[in-house]
Amino acid sequence: MRRMTWAVIGVAAAASWKSAVAQEGVGDKSTLRHSAIVDGPVADVWTAFTTKEGLESWMVAQADIDLRVGGKMRTRYAAGGTLGDAETIENTILSFEPGKMISIRATKPPHSFPYQTVIQAMWTVVDFEEVAAHRTRVTVTSMGFGNDEESLKMREHFDKGNAWTLDKLRAKFARAHGEREAEELAAAATDSVQSVKRIGAEIVVRTSLKSVWEAWTTPAGIATFFAPASKVELRPGGAYEMYFGPDQPRGSQGSEGCTILACRPMEMLSFTWNAPPKWPAIRNQRTVVVLQFEDLDERGVRVGLTHAGFGQGKEWSEVHEYFSQAWPRVLGRLKDQFAARSGVREVASE
Repeated sequence: MRRMTWAVIGVAAAASWKSAVAQEGVGDKSTLRHSAIVDGPVADVWTAFTTKEGLESWMVAQADIDLRVGGKMRTRYAAGGTLGDAETIENTILSFEPGKMISIRATKPPHSFPYQTVIQAMWTVVDFEEVAAHRTRVTVTSMGFGNDEESLKMREHFDKGNAWTLDKLRAKFARAHGEREAEELAAAATDSVQSVKRIGAEIVVRTSLKSVWEAWTTPAGIATFFAPASKVELRPGGAYEMYFGPDQPRGSQGSEGCTILACRPMEMLSFTWNAPPKWPAIRNQRTVVVLQFEDLDERGVRVGLTHAGFGQGKEWSEVHEYFSQAWPRVLGRLKDQFAARSGVREVASE
């Protein structure tokens, strides 16, 4: 049975991972405070919290909001059902200051919420504070908990739920931050005198989008065409290491130290890349690879690859030439292994 936990503006599945959200000390059990740094400007984080489009982009399946004192914020986590039904969460806006603070009270919890009475005494304040040009501290303070058993149980639910909410918000902006970083690195690779070279390749693979995505993002899939062993942590900052020589000493096995910059499931994957051990002087410098996936229905999946960020000099020219030949071979193996599964022989790239 799946455990369910209340978040600041709704019901949410309890996070099973270790949260990066800080729980700040408070004077008594009547208050809960959680805080997190989000990699986004205040205006964007505010929009994510206070608009229909923003809420539906990271937190809930359905939402609407009337941003005024006394206005309603309605959310529904499940895609099924209708906004306004018995499982809709309705919060009333108590006060707000655009870009700085919003205070809400849950005036109509969903029918299945177990603490229907004690929640009436509770309210929540969310504060937004700029800590750098593109970083925002978000602090969620929930207040009004009593000392009776039911209130203490509800407090435990909100302790987990508010941390989950901030984790989800951080994850949304971490993805956006990673995509910006990938775009900036790719742009720098295009514009810089030292990084004018880039590699582009494209194929169409006759299989499903899910199969192609898993081929690039799971060790089992990678082993079918790319590297015999790998480590993939599918999140911005996570490892993307291919071990072409897993029996070699650490540092000479493959793409050790390379990381994922950004990913949009089934759409885009961007990661850092390094030169093979043959070029030790530049091996610790990173280039950028961006993969784009497009579902073509019965025709298959278009996979586009761009590799940029190469420097100048003899070794960089050799590395560029190496990958200019290597990436088409990698994509060709990807195409061939799916063709072999279907029994179709393909003789030319599309």
